[in-house]
Amino acid sequence: MTVNPNTTVNELMCQFAEHFPFLRLALYEGVGSKKRAATENDFALKTGEKSVEIKFESTAKVRDFIDNLENKIGWKVQILRSSGKLYIETSVTDQWTLDRQNQEGAELSSNL
Repeated sequence: MTVNPNTTVNELMCQFAEHFPFLRLALYEGVGSKKRAATENDFALKTGEKSVEIKFESTAKVRDFIDNLENKIGWKVQILRSSGKLYIETSVTDQWTLDRQNQEGAELSSNL
């Protein structure tokens, strides 16, 4: 996916969801009490670049994908995995691949 200054957070999240339907991409800025989640209408690119290429590779480890995406777009990134009706952080399992996280989310969601 090519992300340019007109790409919205919603467009980026939708593209990610097409590849990994049991994962959720969350973007935010700041820390602690000054933390602000990106809204769907925010622009996805905050680095001043004209465009960046984002690859949603199923074999990428979650930690590597997060680090790469943060460097490219300028937002802090979090990946959440479906667990039934809830989404949980993947930070404990961030050495898993995106595909493994997605498969785990599918299994947890199908047990309802």
